[in-house]
Amino acid sequence: MKKNIGKTAIKVIMVLLILGLVGRAVYVLSGAQSGHLPENTVAELSITGIIYDADSVIESLEELSKNEKVKGIIIRVNSPGGVITPTKEIFDYIQTINKPVYASMESVAASGGYYVSAACDRIFAMPTTITGSIGVIMQLSNYEKLMNTIGIKNFSLKSGEFKDIGSPDREMTEAEKQILMTTVMDMYEQFIEDIQKRRNMDEAVLRAQADGRVFTGKRAFDMGFVDNLGSRRDAFEEMKNELKLENVELRNFDKKISVWDKFFGRVEGLNLAGGAHFMYLYKGY
Repeated sequence: MKKNIGKTAIKVIMVLLILGLVGRAVYVLSGAQSGHLPENTVAELSITGIIYDADSVIESLEELSKNEKVKGIIIRVNSPGGVITPTKEIFDYIQTINKPVYASMESVAASGGYYVSAACDRIFAMPTTITGSIGVIMQLSNYEKLMNTIGIKNFSLKSGEFKDIGSPDREMTEAEKQILMTTVMDMYEQFIEDIQKRRNMDEAVLRAQADGRVFTGKRAFDMGFVDNLGSRRDAFEEMKNELKLENVELRNFDKKISVWDKFFGRVEGLNLAGGAHFMYLYKGY
């Protein structure tokens, strides 16, 4: 019986190894790696889901920006935004790329999703894209009543009055709310300033829509938040016209999740650690 179990385990491991090797071979032969790209390539890179981390996106963008075969980049954005600092990191890095960079906003490109799109040279959106949600949110929980019900008390030894600001085991004071709101509005003003600079928008028009509301890609186009209505294919055609090159090919450059990462449940860049965050995030996602 034990021998049969051992043989079965070895077979499973062998199958996983073969799948990994086959997947790697398909990835290499597909030309997705930078060394196998055509001479005139427009690279396509996705920003999908909630933005928790900037490293993987910036690493890919850096690789593409240094590759001479890559003449332009289309960033497909399908994101409700995320944590403020990595969102800002991506926004800042995109502006350093010395090649055309277009954003193609898909189903949702709201809040931080719109923020990173605004760093690009041109923004394409579908008429039905959900975008906007310009603003900052910080959500905190309070379970003081629950703790009292089950007889648990927390004690804090702190060096200053506000050291445990946002603690979930007690009500927040008005002074604490004001401190956090000041921080929220500081980050909001930075959002507004960056969008205004990149889009060259009338401040009154921008602020009238920057109260957290969402709107469609069609309305975003009418108000000047995006440049074109269309899909990623339309973005590619526009970029080909700008590049004025023959035989330009569009290649996807999204990093593939290996068989081993899927097997062991690892996803690069994802951080679901608890705690409150200041976020450029559309909560309706």
